[in-house]
Formats: sequence, C-alpha cells, structure tokens
Amino acid sequence: MRNYCIDLCLIGLLIICALPAGSDVVINEIMYHPESDQDDDEYIELVNTGSETVNLSDWSIKGINYKFPAGSEINSGQYLVVAKNPARFQSTYSIEPYGPYDGILRDSGESLRLVDANEQEIDSVEYDDENPWPIAADGLGASLECINPSFDNAHPRNWRAAGQGSEWQYVEITDQATATRLYFYL
Repeated sequence: MRNYCIDLCLIGLLIICALPAGSDVVINEIMYHPESDQDDDEYIELVNTGSETVNLSDWSIKGINYKFPAGSEINSGQYLVVAKNPARFQSTYSIEPYGPYDGILRDSGESLRLVDANEQEIDSVEYDDENPWPIAADGLGASLECINPSFDNAHPRNWRAAGQGSEWQYVEITDQATATRLYFYL
C-alpha cells in the first residue's frame, strides 16, 4: 500500500509540473517582499519562451494594475521587467524596466494574471508567503524565481527563492563525535 501511494504522488507531481502554459510569455520572477521592505523595490519579470516575438501592446498584469503601452514587444528568449519604481530599479540593476504600476505586490500573497489585449488570460500565478512557497522570498532578500517556465508556474513546486540551488554554501560544524558513523544530508 505504501509504494502505491508514493507512485500516485509522483505521478501527480509529474502531471502537475508538465501542464503546458497558456502562452509562450510567462510570469518568471516576482519580488513581492524586498529585504528593504519598500514597495518601490518590487518588480515582476516576464520571459518569452517561444520562438517568435510577441506584441504586448495593451496587455496588462492584473493584481498590480499595469497596462503595457502600444508598441511593447518581447522577443524570443527575452526577459523584461515591470517595476514599481523604474528609476530605482534601473539604478540598482542597470536594466531599463517597464513601469511604474499603480498597485503593490502584497507581502502575504495574491493572484497575478497576465492578460492580452482581449482580456484573455495568458498566464497566472497565485503566490503565497506560506509553505509550500519558498519562505526566503518573504522579506529575506530573495525573489520568487520560476524553476522552469515551460512547466506550470501556477504550482508552488515550480518556484524557488532566487539563488537557491545555484550557489555552494560553506558549512562548518565543530563538535565532539559520539558515534562511529557520520552522515551528510543534502
């Protein structure tokens, strides 16, 4: 019985992660609770995973009340950022973003929806500041980062705190050995 339950959980996880996105343009990163605790440091990043340029004219991001101006495009493989305070973002990251937007990204979580000019939903994410969402993105200096934008980014398991898993961390523990075996868990 136990193996059967594990198999079903793994199959369920694979099905959830393999769902196709509604479009080639997806919400890829969310800085909803910056370490500075300043709303002006918030931003959302989009990525175009498709092979063609997408016209974003009159598209909008619901949840922050932002509408892309006429002539906005995102090329294949390109990332773009919509910042609460574009001048502040550009001075921090040396990247020119879109923005500003009227709303704020709530620290306790909320629903973000990317919609096209016809109000058709292209992508959506309902992030949260509680498990299973990464807690390091809740005011501890990291943003939420989509692990694989080709998978269902509405699922918390497809998100991590930016920097998690991409850098080595040095850990030192000094103590008296009390057993004959030493175990390392990663």
